[in-house]
Amino acid sequence: MKTHCRICGSSNLFTFLDLGFTPPADQFLRENQLTEPETSYPLKVMMCRVCGLAQLSHIVHCEILYRRDYPYESSITKSGQTHWDEFAKTVCATYELTKKDLVVDVGSNVGVLLSSFKNNGASVLGVDPASNIVRIAEK
Repeated sequence: MKTHCRICGSSNLFTFLDLGFTPPADQFLRENQLTEPETSYPLKVMMCRVCGLAQLSHIVHCEILYRRDYPYESSITKSGQTHWDEFAKTVCATYELTKKDLVVDVGSNVGVLLSSFKNNGASVLGVDPASNIVRIAEK
């Protein structure tokens, strides 16, 4: 359990939401996996009384969260694609981005947002912990 704020380092944290224990989200099980044991983790949200940052009391290691084939691809919805296209177009126009400007997306999934920035003239770099998603993005 975290005892210090991730931003300011204060130990003045309090729990404001306790959702008990839950298995990691986005790990949909196949039929043959339904009888396997599943590990759950505490899901408590804490707030720092000094800086106001809301943060989880327990961070599950990325190797656990993304060890199985991560199932969500941000490219599956037309409305999402339309949203990211409009967002990138607005940002590129507002800040007059060119190929000299680098847009970095941490948690980039399959690169839908980055594709929109690239189509609007910016250079892009994506970072994602799910290896199966990265392979799709690289294509």
